[in-house]
Amino acid sequence: MMHSNTLFFGDTFTRDLDLLVRDSSLSDSDLYNDAKRHLQVLVHPSFADIDQPAWVRRIQPFYGFSITYSSSKLFDALYQTADELGLASGKRYVSAAVCLCARRTETEAAASLEDASKRKAEALSQLASEWIAFMLWPFFIEGNKVVGEFSEQASYYELPPEQMPSQNRNGRLLVDSEHLLKRCGYTCFMTGAVHNCAPSELLAELFDGPGLVHISNLYVAQIFRPPSATGERGIRDEDETITSDILRHFCYPFHVDGIEVIKEGVTEARNSLVMSANACMTFNSFRWCLHPTPVPNQYHINVYQRNWVGTQYVASPVTFKDLSSEYSSKTLRAPTRPFNFLEDRNPTRPPCAHDLDLPSADLLRVHAALTGVLQLSGVITAFDAIRASLSFAKSCIPGASGSAFLESVVAYEGREVCAEVEEEMSVEEAVEDSD
Repeated sequence: MMHSNTLFFGDTFTRDLDLLVRDSSLSDSDLYNDAKRHLQVLVHPSFADIDQPAWVRRIQPFYGFSITYSSSKLFDALYQTADELGLASGKRYVSAAVCLCARRTETEAAASLEDASKRKAEALSQLASEWIAFMLWPFFIEGNKVVGEFSEQASYYELPPEQMPSQNRNGRLLVDSEHLLKRCGYTCFMTGAVHNCAPSELLAELFDGPGLVHISNLYVAQIFRPPSATGERGIRDEDETITSDILRHFCYPFHVDGIEVIKEGVTEARNSLVMSANACMTFNSFRWCLHPTPVPNQYHINVYQRNWVGTQYVASPVTFKDLSSEYSSKTLRAPTRPFNFLEDRNPTRPPCAHDLDLPSADLLRVHAALTGVLQLSGVITAFDAIRASLSFAKSCIPGASGSAFLESVVAYEGREVCAEVEEEMSVEEAVEDSD
């Protein structure tokens, strides 16, 4: 289904894009060189206002920091992220999308060469806006929603404990917080902090040792958190299809088999990290990520915004190991105050077997891909600007879907941050007039 305001990621474009990606007569380098030639039009001085689209320039006055996003930077970020994470097929997918977009404009008659170039620049800029709308915006909003609701999160995330199954439909074990704590030895790999309700024996051993001991609450972060499908402004089926398709192609072969599969596995051990609060929040909001190394279960910590509290780390690379067997006979000490995160809310659950799944390299690579493109393109500064500008009216933040972002931010031609603000102001004025 073709969305209003969606020129590219509809049925016809997606079908033609799949055919071009699969065309064995075109090598990866052929497509890449052709795409880079087309993208040169965006950095031409005459088209600077196209490269940084109108919606970005409209938002900038509402924000106290510089918005660094541009369409050309988005494509550069896609290529750089694909190279850094070894996503050769994803790089080919980007090249094919650029080439297909440009070829469509070349089939249309133009009054002059300058008009043809302008038309191509506008099409590529629109393609970039649609790309960030469907691939990035839903996950950015969902991740930052988690940060905003941190104090209300429960150990089992989506369901009350009495409704939480012990397995999902794929037969994978769903684990509780204490099992995850044992897996990591009650320690945050990022900060070195030890959970303040760790077993007494562990704390005594640490306090008897050399050096300082950092004691803190630890929290569970989901590596890959899909956009919410619930609520009046939740993601629609057609949006979910487009988002899943883009992510699957870009992250192949380290892909997630559609968003629904990950929804089923949000509480799986493979999709969970245990960290201190600030590290958890900055991970969820895509300020840093973990880049896989050639060594299994070893990752480099890649920080993009070092000025954020929670992005400091004790060592990199980090290697994940399952330490459950070392703490099999130990249990959490009674907390000194109520916990919203790492407490066992379901004591009747059967004991978890040892050898828990370690954090999934595939899911960490997907998170790293999202983080890399958000940061390297500068679009995270635009997204931050939208959220910061609407902090006084969170109900006006566009819904967590690509079409919501396109309709209320990209296609909106008013003077406010987004269409929802203007609509709410109109309602308030109408109420005042009626009084």
